[in-house]
Amino acid sequence: MYEVEMYGTLFHWPDVWPIDVSIRLFDCIFTRLKQGDQGRNVSVKTELEAENESEAREVGSHVCRIESQIFAFSSDTLLTLDSTYVRVKEKASDKTTGSKTFTMDMIIAPPVTLTMIQLESALSIAQKTFKKENSDNIDLLKRAMNWYALAKIEKESKIDRFIKFWIALEVLTSNDDGKTEIRRVKNALIKVYPEIEAKIQQDGVIGSKMFNLRGEIFHEGKLSSGELKDPKLNIDTQLGQTEDILTDLLRSKLGLPLKDLSRKYFS
Repeated sequence: MYEVEMYGTLFHWPDVWPIDVSIRLFDCIFTRLKQGDQGRNVSVKTELEAENESEAREVGSHVCRIESQIFAFSSDTLLTLDSTYVRVKEKASDKTTGSKTFTMDMIIAPPVTLTMIQLESALSIAQKTFKKENSDNIDLLKRAMNWYALAKIEKESKIDRFIKFWIALEVLTSNDDGKTEIRRVKNALIKVYPEIEAKIQQDGVIGSKMFNLRGEIFHEGKLSSGELKDPKLNIDTQLGQTEDILTDLLRSKLGLPLKDLSRKYFS
């Protein structure tokens, strides 16, 4: 049995949350730390069985990253993990090792001021949702959340950002009804907004715009907005649509209150 721990920064801990007090999500415990020189104020720790230290480091750091993504998204705040150091300790041993990793920091959602009740309530909702879901759906949700996080930190290329959001969207809706990606996304969105089903079915936002942009990128290798041949496509517009629809679907899958981000596209 190994203990794996990563460190990072949470913006913002509730003001009344005491130092060294923890809260559990699923397999990880999040503990508020006294803020250090590098701004670290949170520890993310998990325990797992592994054949050796290397396996524990690889699997444990992945678990910490995924749960940190869910933690940040659920609480609608911002959480970064320091990816340069992973602490690994074998249980019943005093030996601790640190290892360099090469994963990217995660930045999810704009920072907001949290209250203790808001934080505990948000994580409680996520916990209840996961208890009701089967393992396949949980795995899809975690993988979609990972691609969402990768998209949020993508600052170099709008095309790459769109690709990552789209992958998250396809993963998240892969178990929904429908023979095509368009139909599955629409059906998933109708479950969120049943009162505007007809408008979602008829509107071309998902089918003729988002999906067409996906086609030009995936099948024709377009690398910039200036290369798009369809004059109706605009990378900024379709990027915003894809992110809003994905965010609504993620919040719905997690059982979180909706923000009505997608409704404006089908009015």
